[in-house]
Amino acid sequence: MAIHTDLPIYKSSYELLQAASLLVKNFPRSVKGSIGEAIQDACVRIVLLVAKANAARNKLAHLDEMLERVMEAELLIRLAKDMKFISISQYASSVLLTDAIGKQANGWRKASSPAA
Repeated sequence: MAIHTDLPIYKSSYELLQAASLLVKNFPRSVKGSIGEAIQDACVRIVLLVAKANAARNKLAHLDEMLERVMEAELLIRLAKDMKFISISQYASSVLLTDAIGKQANGWRKASSPAA
């Protein structure tokens, strides 16, 4: 078992958390505590779930929750783009990260499933 901080999915997840923190910085005050905080919470949860999945014997539950949090983060970031709180390029770079995390989590999930 590798140290979770050495995993590529951890690095992508942490990069998403960093990007989300910068995105939220420029949100209007009226939504910073709601949409902004929800984005950051989802991203923090994704990073923590990487560590939990890495340490667990049965990784599937953690990986399933991680995929849900990735979808949650994507949805909220899309909302921020549609509400014009972030630019299209900021949105695009965030989606690249969520796509990378989703692909890695799905691959990890397949490798960890009992049939594999």
